[in-house]
Amino acid sequence: MAHKIIGIDIGDRGIKISKIIPNNKGFDIDEIKEISIDGEDYVSALKQIFKEESNSFFVTGVKNINIYKREIKLPFLDKAKVLKVLPFQIEQKIPLKLEQIHYDYNLTKNKETKVTNISTFIVNKEDFNNNFEKIKDINVKLRAMLPDSLSYRYLYNTLDSEIVAFLDIGAKYSRFLIFNNDRMLSDLTIKMAGNDIDKVISETFDVSLEMAKQAKEKVSKVFEFESNQDESKLIIEKIIKEKIDNIIDIINVELKRVNLDKKIPIYLLGGGALISNLSSYIESKLNFITKKSSLWKAPIYAKSVGYALRETQYIKDCKVNFLKGEFALKSSESGIIPKNIWLYLFFIIVLVSLFFTQEKLKYNALKDKIDKIENNTQKISKQLIKDDFYDPTELLSIVSSRDDTEEKIIPSHTALDHLSNVSKLFLDAKIKLDVKSINILEKQISITTFVDSIEVIDQLVEALKKDKCYKTIKKGNSKKIKKTDQIRITLTINNLDC
Repeated sequence: MAHKIIGIDIGDRGIKISKIIPNNKGFDIDEIKEISIDGEDYVSALKQIFKEESNSFFVTGVKNINIYKREIKLPFLDKAKVLKVLPFQIEQKIPLKLEQIHYDYNLTKNKETKVTNISTFIVNKEDFNNNFEKIKDINVKLRAMLPDSLSYRYLYNTLDSEIVAFLDIGAKYSRFLIFNNDRMLSDLTIKMAGNDIDKVISETFDVSLEMAKQAKEKVSKVFEFESNQDESKLIIEKIIKEKIDNIIDIINVELKRVNLDKKIPIYLLGGGALISNLSSYIESKLNFITKKSSLWKAPIYAKSVGYALRETQYIKDCKVNFLKGEFALKSSESGIIPKNIWLYLFFIIVLVSLFFTQEKLKYNALKDKIDKIENNTQKISKQLIKDDFYDPTELLSIVSSRDDTEEKIIPSHTALDHLSNVSKLFLDAKIKLDVKSINILEKQISITTFVDSIEVIDQLVEALKKDKCYKTIKKGNSKKIKKTDQIRITLTINNLDC
């Protein structure tokens, strides 16, 4: 049974939980829900919910208010040197000593300028220990604990857009973030959010905060005094616009700071995203295109989905995790097989098979050579018995006249060389495939693999043709596997001249 990945977003008004089940095509979202924690100890609430989740592992985060984020640039690319210098660079940029902090980082290298850009995420050990011990007390298999700002990064694919913005209007705080691939260009915590709007509406109309919240989300008839309905709607709109405008003014200042003048996509998240017509209002005030995603059923669940997505193949990079060193969990404790283990096992099996294949080839070649020598010996012996020799040079002429030149036992390209070439060509082409077997003969290579579409087969052929040795490539009959919707195909490379 597949392990579930559960993302936990512990907010000010409640806990959002998203359950994801990985599969061959990516993942399925199994369940998304919210539980209230009004004054309740969330550890007890989570213990009750997850007591049956023995086949799951969990991802959560450390709140932004407890995180120091520092961007560091170093004028060299060598990773070992970067990691040696990094702790001292961090200590210069924060009001804490190294022994008081816990940190992780994400590196991006610019080979043209020979500069390493490092996004560092630092947390006070005391704050982190408090968070860690609470989650640990829930008795779940905690896989990762990360800065909550990175949960937004995992919500989009960099193949769709390199630069993406997020505006999360929560209860106590609003968040504005911009990502350029794996670099965080901006991460603002704005002390203006849903509670501020609710409070003004509540005081203006003398209603409860819950009614004020409903009015904010709908900007419609939620009050009992009907004679004032139209005027009430206008007043509520004015209150909302005033608070949203305050947020927009802060964002405009930030956009100037990061020197971003082109139109980019923005996702509206949090409870504030439920405000009617907020998307069109944001687009009219800022240089953004508002977008929606099918990954979450409502914007309030986005962060919990982002946490869960971190542990899927959907995310390749930016794997920041505070669970390192003394906080790291062993793989046996987490119950998870490392993602690359199947690839490692595959290569080990292939290498072992190639070793025995090569030894078999050597054995056969040596056996042929021995048989040839025996045949020549028998022929020479028969002639020696039949003829009389008086001159020793005549005997030498018979032996030297025999054709005993050695054939090449191993070709100039060994089976291991071909395997390495084929693997490198596929990796360079960035083709997703599931190789089942590679059979390498003296003048032929046969590759059997599973692919997702016919187009991928043509990509495989083009990738192989980049090596001058592999010019004659024949595609075998393809067969669609109903169970997985994949296509089984065998490619044969003939006339090897390497």
